[in-house]
Formats: sequence, C-alpha cells, structure tokens
Amino acid sequence: FALFYFLSSTSFAWKQKPIFAMATTRFSISTSAPTTATSTLVWLSTLILAIVPVNGFGPSMKGSPSFVVQQDRQRIRQQREQSVLEYSHGYAKQHRLQAVSASASLEHTLQEFEKACTQLTQAKNSVVKTCKVTPAISENPECRLGLVATQRVSKGDVLLSIPYKDMELTPDLAKRTFQGILPDKYDGWTGDAGLIALSLLNEVAQASTDSAGIVVKDRTPAVKAFMQTWVATLPRDEDTQQYPLLWPEDDQEVLQSSSTSKIYRILDDIEEDSNWLQENVFGKDSTKFPATVTIGDTTYPCFSLEGFTWAVTMVQSRSFFLDTSLRLIPLMDMVNHQDEAEEVRSGFMGTFGTTKGAVFVADKAYKAGEEVFCSYGPKSAVDYLFEHVSLSMTTKEIVEMANSIMLPPKNQWRCRALFQSNAGVPTYQN
Repeated sequence: FALFYFLSSTSFAWKQKPIFAMATTRFSISTSAPTTATSTLVWLSTLILAIVPVNGFGPSMKGSPSFVVQQDRQRIRQQREQSVLEYSHGYAKQHRLQAVSASASLEHTLQEFEKACTQLTQAKNSVVKTCKVTPAISENPECRLGLVATQRVSKGDVLLSIPYKDMELTPDLAKRTFQGILPDKYDGWTGDAGLIALSLLNEVAQASTDSAGIVVKDRTPAVKAFMQTWVATLPRDEDTQQYPLLWPEDDQEVLQSSSTSKIYRILDDIEEDSNWLQENVFGKDSTKFPATVTIGDTTYPCFSLEGFTWAVTMVQSRSFFLDTSLRLIPLMDMVNHQDEAEEVRSGFMGTFGTTKGAVFVADKAYKAGEEVFCSYGPKSAVDYLFEHVSLSMTTKEIVEMANSIMLPPKNQWRCRALFQSNAGVPTYQN
C-alpha cells in the first residue's frame, strides 16, 4: 500500500486525485493497457483496490450468506438488548411503586414493633443482652426494612447480641413444639429449613386473631408481644414477588433452564413435605392448624402449600448458620447485606460471659440513625439470588454471566432481564 500510494501520488499529482479516491469509483478508470512501467503498477493497484473493499482486504462479503447471517445475529442481539432494557425498567418501576406503598402500610406495624423491641430490651432480665439498633424502613432503594444505629458506634462495637434461647426459631424448637405430633425421626425433604418453617407458621398462627397453633412454653409476656409484632413485619403479598420460589411460573421456567441450582427440585421438595404434613398433621386438626389465619384485617395462608412455601422462603432468606445449626433470629434477621461488612457470628455474652448467642459487630463507625449492615457470607451469585433475592456481583459481572447462559433465543433475553433486574431494583431482603 505504501508503494502504491507513493506511485499514485507521483503519477497522478497533476490530477490531484490519489488512487484511494479513485478506488471508490469502482472501475471508473480506463481498462486499456498501460504504456509505462509506472503506469502499469498504478493501473494494477487501482484494479485491485477497485475489487477489495476500502475498509479491508479480501472481496466484499455484503452479498454472501455468512454476511447476511452476521447481520441477522446483530439485529437479534440488538432486539434482545432492547427487550432486556424494557423488561428491567418496567420491573424496576413496578417495584419502586410497590416500595412506596409498602412504606406507607408498614408505618403502623413498624411503630408497634419498635415499642415491643423497647419493652423487650428494657425489661428486667432481658433476653437481649446488647441492643444499639432499632428497626426502620431502609433508605436503600434495594431494601424494604433494615436496622439503624440508635447511637454513635465505633468499628468493632457490638451492635446486637441475642442468646440462643427464648426468641430464636431452630429445628430443635420445632421438634419440641410439635412433640407427639411429628414422628420422633421426622426428616422432611426440606430438611432443617422445613422444620423452622413449621415453627414460623406456628408463630403466625399464634399471632392471629384465631388463637390457633401451639403455645410455645417458657416465654415471658414481653417475648410473646415481641414475636407477635415481629411476625406482622414479615414481607407478604406484593413484597414477596421478587423471591424466586414465589416467582410466576414462566420466570421460574427460565431460571430452571439457566441455573445449576434447580428451582423445580426445591419446589418439588416443598410440595412433597407439604402434602405429607397436610395428610398427617394439618388435616387432622384444622382448628389448631388452619389453612388461613387473620392478622389485623388481612387473611394470610398458613398451614397449607402456599403458606409452607412462603415460610420456607422466609427461612432461607433470613436465617443464619451458627454453631452447626440453622437459626432464624427475630430482629437480627432484619439486618441487610453489604459485601465489605462483618458476618453475624457466634459469641458469648451476659454478666459472666458464659451465655452463647448470636453477635452482630459494626464493620465501621456509624452515626445515630444510620443504617447498619452485615455480610451474608461468601456465597455464589445463584445462592444470593435464591436465598436473599440479590446478586453479590457488579452489573458488568451480571451481564457477562447472563450473556454466557446457553438458552434458546426466545428465552435468553428474559433470563438476562431477570438477572439484571434483580441487580438494579429493590430486592426486599427484609
């Protein structure tokens, strides 16, 4: 090209028309035989450039089948990207509107819960040993509720410590509560999460105006009031639509095709356990174990497949694994996630430091009224999506992961939208 350009510049200087400009005319030069060596080279170079596209070597591919396929792929890719944007923006707008509505409806319930928290922490021989936080509506648009500091705290300060008794929901508590009702060696497909879900449904029944469920022994009036108001703050209805186990069936189908964690298997396990419980426990005493209960003016599913699915979802998204056991700890379960924060851990507390329990430590200094965070631990993006309705990944990483998913074209953009929307809209962990 350098040689051809030099020759063309010298031979055609009088015309002020370089050979590259002539190439764009496509065979507009004379094809008659050249008369000199220099003109021969110029003629050949012009002929080559007339055949080769100006923007690259080789023959033009614009009319070839492979070029048409490439154009189609680019067009489909652009359509999918536009669909992802439209889906994600619609998803985000929908849940932001729901967040505003949820904030308004939660005000009264949250005030009652704050009162119960205050009574519990100030009561003589309180079960809560350290409490420098209070529940509040989160200012983070990706969350629903959270915990805020009630005073200035320094990095390393204990924000909240709760012993392993009285308030927590565990598999052992479920076995004790349902003793004589469940077989001694009961082992459902949902494992410990299913047992804690049973305890959670029992708390819901106890908090209802129907006075259903089984009374949990050895609880003080302050703890009972606290548990009843805590149940009322749990997400319901529109606040649960972003949990994969409660997604519409079409979206669950996309997730089933795109993830190594098979949602259908989890749903099948929940249904198997629910059917067994319905036949052997719930159906035998519908007064104690009603399919629906009323809390305030609202009716909620309880001892049923719908209620059990909701309860398992809550357990998966709000529990901590501490001291070899899965534990759902009211109030502690309201703290939201940040990657750089400290994990909730086990520790000792009390006057003599001999009482074991869950400890939440500040990862940095916080001002009074500022939301505090913990880390939910090192989990994969899929685990965060299934368990906490969020993806611990950057938007770029999410897009790359979504793009790598092998799905039929008609489902691929929807899967990308699901991943991207869960990264950029309210996640409602709490």
